[in-house]
Amino acid sequence: MAGHCRAISKLSSQSRPRRLYTWRRCVSEDFAIGFELGREQLIEDVLPYEVAREQLPSRLTSHSGSTFSFRYLPFVREARLEGVLVVVADITAKLQREHEEAELTELMEVFRRLMLDRAGSTAS
Repeated sequence: MAGHCRAISKLSSQSRPRRLYTWRRCVSEDFAIGFELGREQLIEDVLPYEVAREQLPSRLTSHSGSTFSFRYLPFVREARLEGVLVVVADITAKLQREHEEAELTELMEVFRRLMLDRAGSTAS
């Protein structure tokens, strides 16, 4: 939980976390619009929860370059949606590792092909 609070604080450039609706528009207008439209669909209860949830944004990149993932967990009572818990995770480091691993894999593949075609590359 403390990690999520730090991520929200970092995202909002505030010393303490703020509610989602107070900072989402400052960070990304597209995210704010997507969130607002998805939230309205959840409240109106016209679509099944799973369909409406898929309309909510799942990722946000801040102006500082940090990337956050969003998950939405329903609170249901007597088959009725009572609320939604928004879980925010800072996935910046994870994405950076994945990018570095992909670059390394690509580089290794280039070296592997050079080694396999060693005769062809030295004959010229």
